[in-house]
Amino acid sequence: MANKRRSLEYILVASGNQAVIADGSTALTDASGNCNLASGQLGVFHAGLGGTNTMDTAINSGDTIVESPEIYIAQGTPDASNPGYTSNGMFGVTNLKSHRIAGRNTRVWKGSAYTAPVLPAWVIGADTGQSDAIGTPLDETEYSVNISFAGRRHDEAFTIGARDSIRVKYLTPNYSALGTTNPLDHFIQNMVSEINKNSRLVVTNGRRGNKPIIAVAVRMEGSFSGTSKDVGNGSSTAHMSDLTGGVAFPSGYGIATDAETGTGLDNSQMAAAFAALRDATDNDVDASTDVCAIDLTTAGTNASGANGIILIGLDEVTAYEDRIPEVKTYIKVGLDGGWLSSVGRYDTEGTEGGWSPRQIKLKWNEFYGMNLNSSNRLIDPIIKNVDIDDLLTSTAVYDVYVVSSEFTELKTISPSDVARATTFIFVPTGGTTTKANLEAVLNGYFGSVDLPNVNV
Repeated sequence: MANKRRSLEYILVASGNQAVIADGSTALTDASGNCNLASGQLGVFHAGLGGTNTMDTAINSGDTIVESPEIYIAQGTPDASNPGYTSNGMFGVTNLKSHRIAGRNTRVWKGSAYTAPVLPAWVIGADTGQSDAIGTPLDETEYSVNISFAGRRHDEAFTIGARDSIRVKYLTPNYSALGTTNPLDHFIQNMVSEINKNSRLVVTNGRRGNKPIIAVAVRMEGSFSGTSKDVGNGSSTAHMSDLTGGVAFPSGYGIATDAETGTGLDNSQMAAAFAALRDATDNDVDASTDVCAIDLTTAGTNASGANGIILIGLDEVTAYEDRIPEVKTYIKVGLDGGWLSSVGRYDTEGTEGGWSPRQIKLKWNEFYGMNLNSSNRLIDPIIKNVDIDDLLTSTAVYDVYVVSSEFTELKTISPSDVARATTFIFVPTGGTTTKANLEAVLNGYFGSVDLPNVNV
């Protein structure tokens, strides 16, 4: 029986929304060794001796396995027009290639659009008067919120047998004796403040916590008496669910905007968390829900005050040597002490999303880049390493296409190996011309072996 091994992986990264070369006449390189693809430009070329097309020359859009039984996809590098020795004495790489794609042996041709990351979140409480609402807190009673953390990074650091967690307590005053206008508002704001003393985002009295969590006070049905910002429908920067930038926070949290959104990436992860809670059907968070400013000097004086808590799990901080793709922290919330057993607790799942430049770089470093740059450094000429940072646009997010093929390595004295090679082609989401051209060429080609069309 044939052995199966991990797939050999190849990575191409398009840039500049350039047309894909598939004109039936362009050679990959000219007589001087210059690549006929610009940096970041893709082309589809004939491989092998079979068929009617010419070796290392672009196929035509619409060609099938009849014209080109085997093809490869190539991408120009920043050294596309600099063949031979570069200024540092190394031999430049003018292009990168996919694996050699035999149409009949290709098992996978698929694509997926960029998925925005979402931070996981929980909400405690419900609209006033509902059976799962928090209700009026008791006098001189200790309330506890237990929060545990999980995720790949956390699990590696703490193991499943010693799950990292915090227990946050708040002892209520004698509201009856104090004549507090709104005990629930006072309780919620103070409990949120206690939780945030543990947050790595919030500085309290000169001290910053180290846990990947932030809590916000909310009025579930809106109309908070003080300063607030509604969850909204995401159509305006005045909404907490606005996805197109760093969502602005009301005062009292120690942060002005969403600190979890990378510069230039068109998605606010915190906004996505608010939107996910808003869109879920098992809780009372909706577009009118207000995120309330925190002011402990006025807490309890709001006639229409905070009556719920939203907890958001933050991304883990990456290490200096970044090697773990997953950064999401998944939280679980338990209530103890004075809480009623009927108080609602509802969660929404987060997602890592993909693909960002960081995720592509980690995939490159994991397998392909290591193999690409592992040539013998003692031979002449020394091949210049291809730097993935030179291929990526730091402010872009990417769609991905995947081509995976099988081939058999015949052996005379042992079972033959069934090997697999897979190429990942990353195209910026705004690269509409590149994506349309690539799909037109490859849908026609792979359609000739009954693989379905891809439309990202």
